[in-house]
Amino acid sequence: MHVTKPYLSINEVMPCVTLSVETRLQGKRCVLCGDIDWMTDDLLD
Repeated sequence: MHVTKPYLSINEVMPCVTLSVETRLQGKRCVLCGDIDWMTDDLLD
């Protein structure tokens, strides 16, 4: 699994991180990734 450093998404003003994982499916390499919002305590106050 790989997790990026928080960065500003093009789609939102909120920071996000991208999670990605590689696996093999029927002998072929596949990568699944997704973005999630990254909230720090500073943003919750």
